[in-house]
Amino acid sequence: MTDGTSHRRVVRRDTNWTEREYNREKWPILLAAARRLVAEGERNLARVLHRVVDEARGRPSDGPKDIVVDGARLNLPAAFAFGGIDALIAAEVRSACSAPVHAIVELGAGIGQHLFSVWLSGGPRDIPYIACEVAASGRECAAFLAALEPNMRLTALAFDLREPDFSALPTGDGRIVFFSCHGIEQVPEIGANLFDRIFELKRPVTFVGFEPIGWQINVARNEPETSGSSRAYAEENDYNRNLWPMLLQLRDAGKIEIDKVRINILGHNPKHGVSLVRWRTI
Repeated sequence: MTDGTSHRRVVRRDTNWTEREYNREKWPILLAAARRLVAEGERNLARVLHRVVDEARGRPSDGPKDIVVDGARLNLPAAFAFGGIDALIAAEVRSACSAPVHAIVELGAGIGQHLFSVWLSGGPRDIPYIACEVAASGRECAAFLAALEPNMRLTALAFDLREPDFSALPTGDGRIVFFSCHGIEQVPEIGANLFDRIFELKRPVTFVGFEPIGWQINVARNEPETSGSSRAYAEENDYNRNLWPMLLQLRDAGKIEIDKVRINILGHNPKHGVSLVRWRTI
């Protein structure tokens, strides 16, 4: 239940934390794995990507795991949780591209895993895919993987959600599909400047978000927390705590339309499942 009680913060999720966790620890391991596989003779993007991701997840097919599915806690093979999230993200991003789109941009893209999944599962062929990522090692890994598929136009851009800058995006007036998955969560209090920079593009935008904000939506609706995400967990780990209020403010100001919401839809951590929120500029 959400009762307004503050919970002890275990983590301070600032730029130093992000630099250590992702740029120095997490992404370099995956980059090394990708390089090793290519050196061993792998050249197919899908094969390299899946093996690298499996290595990162500790071989998820090795047993059952508590996961969240539409707010219900289930014990299923771990591969179901991870594979389900990957498939869900790719499907929703592809759906957002049903009308003509000029570019697909992921914020907090890491090694570009989800961008590659969109492409490999039938996403638009002849448009740029942009991996916006703060960690240099994540961008390096994304670029290395992209080189395995010459028909995919993927670019990895240095990007900080705390100081957003979209000046390097392709120019034009066509629609852009943005998405994030556990990306905005890394910023405890996301600033209005992220949305200001999006509006300054002066072009149609659809944003598909997969972020652990189900509990934020419950709070705004004056409802008890439902299984799948937790205010206590967010506070203890210093994850984002203001994304949904920001979106509501933008909606009420007539700047965006929120056209799809599903709370705690899926997650491999039953305390930290993602909610799907899709919105578009007006």
